[in-house]
Amino acid sequence: MQFKENLRAFNISRQLEHVVISHYLCSAFLRVQIVDAEWTILYDKLKKIHESGAKIVLSRLPIGDVATQWFADRDLFCAGRVEQGDLERVMAACGGSILTTVSQIDEKVLGLCGEFYEQQVGSERYNFFVDGSRANSCTL
Repeated sequence: MQFKENLRAFNISRQLEHVVISHYLCSAFLRVQIVDAEWTILYDKLKKIHESGAKIVLSRLPIGDVATQWFADRDLFCAGRVEQGDLERVMAACGGSILTTVSQIDEKVLGLCGEFYEQQVGSERYNFFVDGSRANSCTL
């Protein structure tokens, strides 16, 4: 079987981090540098995920509007606030591992499925992972 969809599951946030700074910044220039560094960190994380070959990104934590749009512009599906049990079931069916960092993404943690699509059933939207690389069950 040829697997077409690469899958990544994360337990890290893809939003701007909110850092509490307990001292006053001595200049507006320093504040701009800190904000620019936060944006750089966010985009570096997103680029690493994209370069890993993922086409589907699932996260237990919120993904955020900026990251959602960034992924959509590159034809990546993403879903945030996915329950832990659902992540574990997807990993059991598609292989791979749930990652807590993007610093070193290895091919061994890549989940695979033959087809992925999202469909509305009644008033609910469902994600379907078809022909998972480790699937041994079906849903009735």
